[in-house]
Amino acid sequence: MSQPDWKRYESASREILQHFASELGIISVDGEAVLPGSSGTKWHVEGTATCLDEGGFLILECRRYTAKRLNQESLGGLAFRILDTGGAGAIIVTPLPLQQGAKLVAESQNIVPVEIAEWSTAQHYLARILGKTFHGFGYVEAIQVSASSVVSIQLTRAIASEDDS
Repeated sequence: MSQPDWKRYESASREILQHFASELGIISVDGEAVLPGSSGTKWHVEGTATCLDEGGFLILECRRYTAKRLNQESLGGLAFRILDTGGAGAIIVTPLPLQQGAKLVAESQNIVPVEIAEWSTAQHYLARILGKTFHGFGYVEAIQVSASSVVSIQLTRAIASEDDS
């Protein structure tokens, strides 16, 4: 049984972010978690990231919304999750840019917006991270055919980036 698109997007996003950990100032990206809040509630998040400098953590949230951009209400909810769990901030992954109010909330609450195209996989992606655009794609490096008609294909990752600043 195949995974729904949003689940594949979450998984691919975590892998893509791990590739760019140093760009984001993080050591690692971990999977889904349930974080306890000081309010007494628990928060289900798509992932967490361990901060490089502070040793704290960032909440990772993925929203594969393709028809409308995230608004300030959405980011306000994420800002409360940061506060309630004691996180150092968050990374919000979405295919579309944030609405203006959401950008303001993100800037004031250490929420890093990352745009990853909705069709992206861990190997094939288009991502915009901290003002830079990254293109990932796999390609065939070598093909070997033996007398027994067994084909061996080696895929190698290539990453290109463009500085948007």
